[in-house]
Amino acid sequence: MPFLWIDSTYALLRHGILIKQYTIGSVYKLPHVKLGGVFSQRRLERIIAKYNKSSDVHYLQNKNEFNQHFRKWVHRQWLDSNSMSEKDFTKLVENNGRLFVKPLDAQEGEGIRTMRLTANDIHEAFQTLKRENVIIEEAIVQHQKMNFGNVAVNTVRVITCMDRHGQPHILRAALRVGVGDSVVDNFTAGGALYDIDIETGVIDMKGIGHDYVELIYHPGTDICMLGYQLPNWDVLVIGVKEAAKALPTCRFIGWDVAITETGIELIEGNHNPGLYTMESIGKPCSYADAVKLFEM
Repeated sequence: MPFLWIDSTYALLRHGILIKQYTIGSVYKLPHVKLGGVFSQRRLERIIAKYNKSSDVHYLQNKNEFNQHFRKWVHRQWLDSNSMSEKDFTKLVENNGRLFVKPLDAQEGEGIRTMRLTANDIHEAFQTLKRENVIIEEAIVQHQKMNFGNVAVNTVRVITCMDRHGQPHILRAALRVGVGDSVVDNFTAGGALYDIDIETGVIDMKGIGHDYVELIYHPGTDICMLGYQLPNWDVLVIGVKEAAKALPTCRFIGWDVAITETGIELIEGNHNPGLYTMESIGKPCSYADAVKLFEM
């Protein structure tokens, strides 16, 4: 314990690695010589400030602007509660059995809910939603191989870094899988996280659950995740890189991508992707890898 206290203090002061990341992120297992290559919160904020133009991050922060700017990769129907008409809302309900309601000012899946409406419910639901600051979206039908016995649409978090010549590269990728009846797959909402080999689209290591227990089988199922091949991986890689080129002033983005039977669907982009995808699973020292990609 005295050694760990001294070691964690050194990691904090020298590298900005917080105690939660030091313990849960298994930084304590790394030799000091490798700590310089680890993403810490301080280094993450430095990368964001340096490579993402602050005047353009609104394309990633605002769900409406994201859907419009990246409409080539957003195929679902959607409405903004602030500007929608009852006629448009009625049409959206009639065309879709299940809808997702997402607060425009929330993060990490907070406040997201689903609704199913009958013709008798439409007017009252419209009046309620008009009083909220939300986006209403058609439910995504994911690829059958992306169904792991849970309710949520399971997504892939892909981190892209754009080099000096405007070419995007994938730094890390992880599968986010919901658990049970949760309508979101976020790790912070009780989901599980699995590292993906970016060359093959295969889950190549044990995952972790929200309680940070290592996982081989997905919780509550008999599905072995280790060695699982994700569908349409080549389409995902091409699509994400093309999307990154559509916003060249933001060179560091964390994409949330759903895989469908016909390709991919962009859910959102994050100008400040969290540390868990980059340092809690898979090989460590993603910061060193990111710096190399930016300087290429």
